[in-house]
Amino acid sequence: MRRMETFQEYIKRMKQIHSMSKDENIRKYLEFIKELEAQECLAFVIQGNVQWNAKKANGISAHGIWLRSNLYDPIGKQIMVDPVKDYLQKYQNTYEIGGTVDGIFNSADKNLAKSEIESALKRITILRNAFSILFGVSTTWYPVKEYKKEWGFWQIPVSQEERTSTILEDEHVESVLQAVHDIEHLDERIATTISTALDWHSEGNRHGSGLSRFVNHWASIEIIGHFLYAKLKADIVGRKSKQQKKNKVNKILINGSNTTILDRITQCNAIVYPPIREKLHSVFALLPDSSAWETELFGRDDSDKSLYQLRNDIAHGKVSEHHFESIATMKERLLDMCQISRKVLLSTIKNVDCLLKNLD
Repeated sequence: MRRMETFQEYIKRMKQIHSMSKDENIRKYLEFIKELEAQECLAFVIQGNVQWNAKKANGISAHGIWLRSNLYDPIGKQIMVDPVKDYLQKYQNTYEIGGTVDGIFNSADKNLAKSEIESALKRITILRNAFSILFGVSTTWYPVKEYKKEWGFWQIPVSQEERTSTILEDEHVESVLQAVHDIEHLDERIATTISTALDWHSEGNRHGSGLSRFVNHWASIEIIGHFLYAKLKADIVGRKSKQQKKNKVNKILINGSNTTILDRITQCNAIVYPPIREKLHSVFALLPDSSAWETELFGRDDSDKSLYQLRNDIAHGKVSEHHFESIATMKERLLDMCQISRKVLLSTIKNVDCLLKNLD
């Protein structure tokens, strides 16, 4: 019989695990590394709109991966046999596939165990992607502590974010209805732009959207920035006319012999196509309480990447769902990205009359 660890030992183990990884799933599996070692496999469950009508009751196994359909068939059963699963399948179109990935997990060496867990999670990510590319299904996977053939999977609680709810009172709901009214009655010159930005922001708040959430929040800000920079009076946002751009480009090309050709091309490109930072700098100047937004988006006082750099890493494919530590870092910054997006949108709506007065 295994000796029960003391409370002090448990706290020490949890601190060690949290210092080893920022990724919630890796941490969860490290907590149960002894179970993984005994089972010689890592269990998980896939949830989504994939209804596997299995003929093989014991599942299918190949290449070190075992899968079994958890499809619940309510026919011939009393309604209360499994009401939760029946509801999820019938009304939420959510079905389950349980599975395991074979592996040798070393509980004596936590660093080696982490590496082994990461390898298994990469296989789960590839598995989920294979379902997506072959059949076009939408799925999410969750960690499972262990699998017992007698009664199925013991699922670990979902992430902290997915277990956190927002509590509203009557006055909060009344403010929502007022916001609906205000948005519906925005001036048609700006209504479509704000509605589009709100669409992107709202999509960024969906927990199942993964990395897209970060880019969605960024897109909501860019939409506002691009529109206002192009539509507000040129002298207010510092937008140059075609002739002004031409004059500045000619000056650089004629008098820029002290710089390299590549540097001159870069300068000219920034004049012809102003970067998003320049556009947002001009637009933010018109919105109250915006002094810190540019710094939060583009600059950092510490060694961490800015929100703009993180956005670029995602948009240019430098990171994906199998870069676990990078994803965990981005999740930590996701709240910052969401809050700035929210502030920009609310400030734009609040100050819409002032902005409309300055449209070209």
